[in-house]
Amino acid sequence: MIPTGCRCRSVGTREVARAFADAEWEASNWLRFNGGLRYDYFRIDEKGGPRVSSNYTAVFADKSGARLNPSAGLTVTPLEGVQLFAQYEEGYRPPSLRETIGSDSGLAPNPDLEPELAKNWEFGANYMKDGMLADNDRVRLKAAYFRNNYENYISRVPNPDLGAGKPFYSVANLATARFSGIEVAAEYDIGYFFAQAGLTYYTSFEFCRTKSTCAAANEPNDYAANHLPPEIWRSLTLGVRLFDEKLVLGGRAIDVGKRMGPLPVSAQQTNFWLPYRVFDAFATYEFNDNTTFSLNVENLTDRYYIDALNGWMPSPGRTARASVMLKF
Repeated sequence: MIPTGCRCRSVGTREVARAFADAEWEASNWLRFNGGLRYDYFRIDEKGGPRVSSNYTAVFADKSGARLNPSAGLTVTPLEGVQLFAQYEEGYRPPSLRETIGSDSGLAPNPDLEPELAKNWEFGANYMKDGMLADNDRVRLKAAYFRNNYENYISRVPNPDLGAGKPFYSVANLATARFSGIEVAAEYDIGYFFAQAGLTYYTSFEFCRTKSTCAAANEPNDYAANHLPPEIWRSLTLGVRLFDEKLVLGGRAIDVGKRMGPLPVSAQQTNFWLPYRVFDAFATYEFNDNTTFSLNVENLTDRYYIDALNGWMPSPGRTARASVMLKF
C-alpha cells in the first residue's frame, strides 16, 4: 500500500538508435544529385509506480517506434561560380522520458504521445568568385529560403485530468507547427584581412492545434514559447592576419532582434528575453607547425542578457578562455 502524499518516482529507460547512408551523383559538370536515408528507432520502458501522489493512477508508457527518414537534393551550376540548389529532409524526434513517464516538475506525463516529424525544405543560390578585386582574394555569397514543417509537434497543455493532487499541466501533440524565413551569408578573404556576415530573418510562423485551427501565436501554456526564435538575427566577424599570417586578430558582433511573436498570456506567464547585442574577440598565434596559442573573450562588454533560444537562464558575463595546442 502506498502512503498518502507519496512522491514516488517512476523509473524507466529510453533507447534511441540511428543508422544512415548518404550518396551523391554528379550527373554532369553542371548537375549534381544527393540523397540519403536515416533509420530512427526508439523504445521507452517504464517500471511503473505513481508519478506524483497516491491520487494519481500510474499509466505505463511502454512503447516503441521506428521510421525511415529520407533526404534529397539537387544542385545546378548554370554559370561558373553560380549554384542553384534545392534540399528536402525529414527528421524524427521521439518523446522524452519527462514527457511520457514524468518528473518532479509538476508536469503530468502523456504515455500516448507520438514522435514529432519534421519535413523541411530549402531553396537557394551560391556565388563563388576568386580574384574579384585582387589576384588573391575570395568572395562567397549565399541566399536561401527555408520552410520547416513539424507534424505532431509536442506542446505543453492544461492537464485534461485535472483534480486534487494532480499537476496543472500535461503534454499533447499539436497537428502542425510551421516556420519559414530567409538566410543570407557573405564572406570576403584577401589573406591579410577577412570578413564574414550572416543574417537569418523569419518571415512567418504558425501553430495548428488541429489541421483547421491555426494561428501565428504560441499556445498559451506551451513552454516552447521561450524558444521561439527572434525575428531577425545578424552577425559580423572582422579579422586580420599579421606576421606572415602567424598572428590572427579579430572580433565578432551578434545582434538579436525581438522574438517572432508576442508573449502568450497564461496562468503561468512565460519568461521573456529582450533584444540584445554582444561582442566577442579572438586571437591565435602559430609559434611553429606544432604549437598554436589561442585566446577567446566572449561577451566583451560584460552585457547582462538572456539568450534568445533559452528564455530562462541569463547568459555568462565576460568570459576569457586560453588554450595551447601541441602536435606530436
